[in-house]
Amino acid sequence: MAFLLALFLHILIWKAWVPRKQAQALLFIFFSILAVIFVILSGILTLTVAEYTHTVLLFTSLVLAYIVTYSAIAVDSPSLLIEIKISNTKSAGLKEEDLRKILTDELLLKPRIKDLLNEDMVFMDGDKYKLTGKGRLIIGIFIFYRKLLG
Repeated sequence: MAFLLALFLHILIWKAWVPRKQAQALLFIFFSILAVIFVILSGILTLTVAEYTHTVLLFTSLVLAYIVTYSAIAVDSPSLLIEIKISNTKSAGLKEEDLRKILTDELLLKPRIKDLLNEDMVFMDGDKYKLTGKGRLIIGIFIFYRKLLG
């Protein structure tokens, strides 16, 4: 219920205003709702430490899964864009050359760079993009995981 309430609040806020740092805003919204729910529940129910821990773990799993999914929806993923463009042609299909004309840097590269800048994952140093500490941490996790998987 807390997750659905936070999701509803997130949608309402985004209808009025989309924050620059969307991932941080989502984390704030979701975990603020969880904290409020815990405060309300503490006055009504007596929960054990194990029940609180279980709830936090489940809620955190849902939130992180949602944020990963949201990031694929907020900015058009290349795969999703390709499928949408092909779907729009109905049964006629879409030639690869037409697809290449549609999928430009304006549509694919620039929005992602803007998001990385907004989320403080990269910064401009003259005419070059460089990783921030946060960016190095995140990419380090992905590099480690990819090496682990081989």
